[in-house]
Amino acid sequence: MARYRQTIAFIDRWFKQPQLDLHDIRYQPGHDAATFDIRTEWTLSWTTPLPWSPRVTIAGWSDLVVCSGLIVSHIDSWRCSGWDVVRQHFPWRSL
Repeated sequence: MARYRQTIAFIDRWFKQPQLDLHDIRYQPGHDAATFDIRTEWTLSWTTPLPWSPRVTIAGWSDLVVCSGLIVSHIDSWRCSGWDVVRQHFPWRSL
């Protein structure tokens, strides 16, 4: 629970004007009637609270496993590197 609260506090501080555009949702039955998989394709963008207010964008997807109505796994993947995200904060520099 403490780790979850830390994550929410980080998002609240560093993700201003967040926007999540959902592009696709796919459903796939699991191994039994109580289990299924969901994949979502999305683009997340936000303004970082730095003096020059950079707008950062990440395209990616989420894979979720649902069992008996509960999400038992949620894995996010990005279509860019962490370094690409850092570079978006300093667009005038070639890092």
